[in-house]
Amino acid sequence: MLLIPVLAVVQLGAEDAKKPPCTEANQGHVWIERSEQGKAVRTEVCSLEVWRYRWRQVTVHASELGKKRKVEKPGPVER
Repeated sequence: MLLIPVLAVVQLGAEDAKKPPCTEANQGHVWIERSEQGKAVRTEVCSLEVWRYRWRQVTVHASELGKKRKVEKPGPVER
């Protein structure tokens, strides 16, 4: 009978930290969700969007992943 409550407490203690609510106090904070292997799955930033705070997923364009970032040069202006 004592074994069941002990197992429940151990399982609750092993749970990962929960993502905090996005508020003014933690605006700009980064939350990284990780897989079981420890690899980053999703990265979010707490930001203010039109009257409310919410977690927004950070995205990167594939061209920014290389060693040398390709910068578009402005072409001649047509008149």
